[in-house]
Amino acid sequence: MATLSVLALPGPAPGRVRGAAIAIGLVVVVLAIGIIVLGDSKAGPGVASTTAPPTAASPLPSAPTFAPITLTGSGSKLATFTIPASSAGLAVVRYSGQDTFVVRGLAADGSSTGGLINAIGPYSGTRLFDIDDQQTAAFQVQASGPWTITVEPPASARIWTGASAVSGTGDDVVQLSPASSALANATFTYSGHGGFTVDGFSPSGDDGLVSTIGLFHAQIPLPDGTFLIEIQAAGTWSITLD
Repeated sequence: MATLSVLALPGPAPGRVRGAAIAIGLVVVVLAIGIIVLGDSKAGPGVASTTAPPTAASPLPSAPTFAPITLTGSGSKLATFTIPASSAGLAVVRYSGQDTFVVRGLAADGSSTGGLINAIGPYSGTRLFDIDDQQTAAFQVQASGPWTITVEPPASARIWTGASAVSGTGDDVVQLSPASSALANATFTYSGHGGFTVDGFSPSGDDGLVSTIGLFHAQIPLPDGTFLIEIQAAGTWSITLD
């Protein structure tokens, strides 16, 4: 298990080091957010199911927050933006082209902060980035059609109370509110044929819960205090608290 930095929560870029301080800060946020019960998800292929975040969500008390930043373009482009130092971010991405679509993060000095997306054809999903000491200042986009990237704070992720299953198709990030308690089990189901990776965030850091390819169905214990779950998927998935 890796450890996390202050308000660094991603993108699941390879080689990232996760810090525990951000995990503790986000637990406070999740517990402060009003409970919202998600209904059945209805999304077409390649579209991540989403539910609007609560309007009364409180900012992280020990870390900076920021207003959403919308980046748009068509074709390949370097899209720059600025978020507070030491802040993680969500990238809510839409692409309507038919060819290769790649999004990579770059620091202000041009060095890589990790890859977010590598897909072919239309894409719709949410990715988490800057969960370590990285500070992304731009997205390098490779595309042949129009795209939109909205950069938001992690507290904007949709809420899942665990009262019913949460589901979607494609990449997504969900907040578990209230956070899981000791000995909580979750059943993960995946009906896609590509990769399926799930990471959970708790006060102790980041836990890799699932990493597989193809159909998957299994019950897996959640670390105590899990409050954020990131899903990377090429197909339809669901998670149920048992």
